[in-house]
Amino acid sequence: MPPGRELLEETGYQASDIERLERHVRIRRFRTTGWHSFLARDVTLSEEPTFAGTEHTSVRLVLLADVPALIANGTIDHALVVVAFIDYRFSRWFEVWRRRPTQNNPCAFN
Repeated sequence: MPPGRELLEETGYQASDIERLERHVRIRRFRTTGWHSFLARDVTLSEEPTFAGTEHTSVRLVLLADVPALIANGTIDHALVVVAFIDYRFSRWFEVWRRRPTQNNPCAFN
């Protein structure tokens, strides 16, 4: 399912931009499973979530700066959610690393 539709159905939010952060693969004995993490920007609540079967999610809005403390104190403890935040932090670190100053480009951070 496309991430925008999944976001809308499970949270009721729509995003103006969705960035794929990472694809993860888990290899089990007889099959391979995987999941993707995405970053949704400029989200707005547009409708009530729609759940299938026993599926249920709850949304809690927090400041991005508070997330590391929420992970550290166990408020956020779902492994896939923690991995998604790690993906986000790594993607931001990689952007900075890619723009690092070099001999040919000493002002890469400006």
